[in-house]
Amino acid sequence: PLALLDTPATRALLEALEAAAAAGAAVDRERGWIDADGRAVGFGETLDGMAEQLRAEVIGPTGRDGQQ
Repeated sequence: PLALLDTPATRALLEALEAAAAAGAAVDRERGWIDADGRAVGFGETLDGMAEQLRAEVIGPTGRDGQQ
């Protein structure tokens, strides 16, 4: 159950991954590692993927409209 996965340590890790993904995306932009739509395709993409997986475990899946 999601309630067992939503712990203070997990929330702290999610927050850290989200910050790291933003920093990684900034590095990607500096290096020109972006796709045609301007999205990061290096560190930012990797770290954001990790955050998204953890977010789904903690909060649940995001719907098509971005709602939990």
